Amino acid sequence: MNPELQTAIYTTVGGILLGGIIKLGALTKKWMESQITSLETRISIQTRDELRLALQGEAARAAQVVERTFVKKMRAAGTWNEETQVEALQRATQIALSMLTEEQVKRAKEEFGDVETILQLYIEASSAE
Repeated sequence: MNPELQTAIYTTVGGILLGGIIKLGALTKKWMESQITSLETRISIQTRDELRLALQGEAARAAQVVERTFVKKMRAAGTWNEETQVEALQRATQIALSMLTEEQVKRAKEEFGDVETILQLYIEASSAE
């Protein structure tokens, strides 16, 4: 085969292959980025759900503690009213907060905003059951 023709063929084929490899690399990079984003999203949702469950659990435990140590006494004494209800909610909120780790409180603020308000909603929901 003519050396010049052979060089031209090799150059053309090499250019086509190199272009295909570059395009394949770009497609692979996009696919990998989408897979990483998808995985990060699934992890974020899972950890957010775990955090929500932790908040609900601590709120329910705090509500039970306050029910046994404060609410029953107020009802028995006939002093259960709007004022003592507010106090019971405040007590349960503080107990729930004390049972959470600093990291949980920090993440809850980032994810949900006002942690005390979220806990109070969970406490009221668990008390209504």
